[in-house]
Amino acid sequence: MLKIKFFLLCICGISLIQLFSCNKENQTKSTLILKSLETFGYGADTLSCQKNCISNLTKQSDTSFIINRLEDYDAFKKYVSCLELTHWPSIDFSKYTMLAGVGILGTTCGTLLPDRFSLNHSDSKYVFNIVIKPGGYEAFSAIFYWTLVDKIDNGSKVEFIIKLEYNK
Repeated sequence: MLKIKFFLLCICGISLIQLFSCNKENQTKSTLILKSLETFGYGADTLSCQKNCISNLTKQSDTSFIINRLEDYDAFKKYVSCLELTHWPSIDFSKYTMLAGVGILGTTCGTLLPDRFSLNHSDSKYVFNIVIKPGGYEAFSAIFYWTLVDKIDNGSKVEFIIKLEYNK
Protein backbone atom coordinates (compact mmCIF):
# COMPACT_ATOMS: atom_id res chain seq x y z
CA MET A 1 0.00 0.00 0.00
CA LEU A 2 2.84 2.38 0.85
CA LYS A 3 4.50 1.65 -2.51
CA ILE A 4 1.28 2.48 -4.37
CA LYS A 5 0.92 5.84 -2.56
CA PHE A 6 4.55 6.65 -3.30
CA PHE A 7 4.08 5.70 -6.96
CA LEU A 8 0.96 7.91 -7.29
CA LEU A 9 2.73 10.78 -5.55
CA CYS A 10 5.65 10.48 -8.01
CA ILE A 11 3.27 10.44 -11.00
CA CYS A 12 1.48 13.56 -9.70
CA GLY A 13 4.80 15.33 -9.10
CA ILE A 14 6.07 14.52 -12.58
CA SER A 15 2.78 15.70 -14.12
CA LEU A 16 2.96 19.01 -12.25
CA ILE A 17 6.57 19.57 -13.31
CA GLN A 18 5.65 18.95 -16.95
CA LEU A 19 2.62 21.19 -16.71
CA PHE A 20 4.57 24.18 -15.41
CA SER A 21 7.66 23.66 -17.53
CA CYS A 22 5.90 23.37 -20.88
CA ASN A 23 7.44 25.58 -23.51
CA LYS A 24 4.67 28.02 -24.31
CA GLU A 25 5.57 29.27 -27.76
CA ASN A 26 5.81 33.00 -28.32
CA GLN A 27 4.09 34.08 -25.14
CA THR A 28 6.56 36.65 -23.93
CA LYS A 29 4.60 39.58 -22.57
CA SER A 30 5.78 42.87 -21.19
CA THR A 31 4.30 46.15 -20.09
CA LEU A 32 5.92 49.22 -21.61
CA ILE A 33 6.43 52.60 -20.00
CA LEU A 34 4.16 55.41 -21.16
CA LYS A 35 5.37 59.00 -21.26
CA SER A 36 3.31 62.16 -21.27
CA LEU A 37 3.55 64.68 -24.08
CA GLU A 38 5.31 67.29 -21.94
CA THR A 39 2.89 70.04 -20.87
CA PHE A 40 0.08 68.47 -22.93
CA GLY A 41 -0.06 65.48 -20.59
CA TYR A 42 -1.88 62.41 -21.87
CA GLY A 43 -4.69 64.07 -23.77
CA ALA A 44 -7.40 66.68 -23.89
CA ASP A 45 -10.57 65.67 -22.12
CA THR A 46 -11.98 68.90 -20.69
CA LEU A 47 -10.72 71.02 -23.57
CA SER A 48 -12.27 68.78 -26.23
CA CYS A 49 -15.59 69.06 -24.43
CA GLN A 50 -15.39 72.84 -24.02
CA LYS A 51 -14.58 73.26 -27.71
CA ASN A 52 -17.39 70.86 -28.73
CA CYS A 53 -14.90 69.04 -30.94
CA ILE A 54 -17.26 66.22 -31.83
CA SER A 55 -19.13 68.53 -34.21
CA ASN A 56 -15.88 69.43 -36.01
CA LEU A 57 -14.57 65.90 -36.58
CA THR A 58 -14.64 64.59 -40.14
CA LYS A 59 -15.03 61.05 -38.81
CA GLN A 60 -17.26 60.73 -35.75
CA SER A 61 -16.05 57.34 -34.59
CA ASP A 62 -13.19 56.01 -32.50
CA THR A 63 -10.02 56.73 -34.45
CA SER A 64 -6.47 55.70 -33.59
CA PHE A 65 -3.05 56.83 -34.79
CA ILE A 66 0.37 55.19 -34.65
CA ILE A 67 2.71 58.10 -35.27
CA ASN A 68 6.31 57.35 -36.23
CA ARG A 69 7.11 60.31 -38.48
CA LEU A 70 6.87 64.07 -38.38
CA GLU A 71 4.45 64.02 -41.33
CA ASP A 72 2.07 61.76 -39.40
CA TYR A 73 2.39 64.01 -36.33
CA ASP A 74 1.48 67.06 -38.42
CA ALA A 75 -1.53 65.20 -39.86
CA PHE A 76 -2.69 64.28 -36.35
CA LYS A 77 -2.36 67.88 -35.17
CA LYS A 78 -4.48 68.96 -38.14
CA TYR A 79 -7.06 66.27 -37.33
CA VAL A 80 -7.40 67.61 -33.76
CA SER A 81 -7.20 71.28 -34.77
CA CYS A 82 -10.54 71.96 -33.05
CA LEU A 83 -8.56 71.90 -29.78
CA GLU A 84 -6.84 75.08 -30.95
CA LEU A 85 -3.61 74.01 -29.27
CA THR A 86 -0.46 75.83 -30.25
CA HIS A 87 3.19 75.08 -29.55
CA TRP A 88 2.96 71.32 -29.75
CA PRO A 89 6.17 69.80 -28.36
CA SER A 90 8.74 68.40 -30.77
CA ILE A 91 9.24 64.64 -30.70
CA ASP A 92 12.33 62.66 -31.62
CA PHE A 93 10.74 60.00 -33.83
CA SER A 94 14.00 58.09 -34.05
CA LYS A 95 13.47 57.21 -30.35
CA TYR A 96 9.73 57.43 -29.79
CA THR A 97 6.36 56.49 -31.23
CA MET A 98 3.27 58.49 -30.37
CA LEU A 99 0.09 56.52 -29.85
CA ALA A 100 -2.94 58.76 -30.08
CA GLY A 101 -6.61 58.70 -30.75
CA VAL A 102 -10.08 60.08 -30.48
CA GLY A 103 -12.72 58.28 -28.49
CA ILE A 104 -16.39 58.96 -29.11
CA LEU A 105 -18.41 58.65 -25.92
CA GLY A 106 -22.13 58.17 -25.48
CA THR A 107 -21.99 60.46 -22.47
CA THR A 108 -21.09 64.04 -21.77
CA CYS A 109 -17.50 65.05 -21.19
CA GLY A 110 -15.39 62.16 -19.96
CA THR A 111 -12.23 62.28 -17.89
CA LEU A 112 -9.00 60.55 -18.87
CA LEU A 113 -7.50 58.30 -16.21
CA PRO A 114 -3.88 58.13 -17.45
CA ASP A 115 -2.63 56.38 -14.31
CA ARG A 116 -4.76 53.44 -15.50
CA PHE A 117 -3.45 53.48 -19.10
CA SER A 118 -1.25 50.55 -20.11
CA LEU A 119 0.61 49.27 -23.14
CA ASN A 120 1.31 45.57 -23.27
CA HIS A 121 3.53 43.86 -25.79
CA SER A 122 3.29 40.21 -26.70
CA ASP A 123 5.33 38.98 -29.65
CA SER A 124 4.68 41.41 -32.51
CA LYS A 125 1.38 42.76 -31.16
CA TYR A 126 0.77 45.68 -28.82
CA VAL A 127 -2.37 46.39 -26.82
CA PHE A 128 -2.91 49.98 -25.66
CA ASN A 129 -5.58 50.29 -22.95
CA ILE A 130 -7.07 53.76 -22.55
CA VAL A 131 -9.21 54.24 -19.44
CA ILE A 132 -11.88 56.93 -19.30
CA LYS A 133 -14.43 57.91 -16.69
CA PRO A 134 -17.58 58.80 -18.68
CA GLY A 135 -19.59 61.93 -18.03
CA GLY A 136 -22.79 62.09 -16.04
CA TYR A 137 -25.55 61.98 -18.64
CA GLU A 138 -26.20 60.75 -22.17
CA ALA A 139 -24.91 62.84 -25.03
CA PHE A 140 -22.21 62.40 -27.64
CA SER A 141 -18.78 63.82 -26.94
CA ALA A 142 -15.22 63.34 -28.13
CA ILE A 143 -12.15 62.77 -26.01
CA PHE A 144 -8.56 62.96 -27.25
CA TYR A 145 -5.70 60.92 -25.81
CA TRP A 146 -2.01 60.44 -26.56
CA THR A 147 1.19 59.02 -25.11
CA LEU A 148 4.81 58.52 -26.10
CA VAL A 149 6.45 55.10 -25.98
CA ASP A 150 9.83 53.78 -26.98
CA LYS A 151 10.02 53.34 -30.75
CA ILE A 152 7.64 50.76 -32.19
CA ASP A 153 8.59 49.32 -35.56
CA ASN A 154 6.62 50.44 -38.59
CA GLY A 155 4.12 47.77 -39.46
CA SER A 156 3.67 46.60 -35.87
CA LYS A 157 0.08 45.94 -34.90
CA VAL A 158 -1.36 48.03 -32.08
CA GLU A 159 -4.84 47.34 -30.77
CA PHE A 160 -6.44 50.35 -29.06
CA ILE A 161 -8.97 49.45 -26.37
CA ILE A 162 -11.04 52.15 -24.68
CA LYS A 163 -12.28 51.03 -21.28
CA LEU A 164 -14.96 52.98 -19.43
CA GLU A 165 -14.79 53.03 -15.64
CA TYR A 166 -18.00 54.31 -14.13
CA ASN A 167 -17.17 54.08 -10.43
CA LYS A 168 -13.67 55.55 -10.18
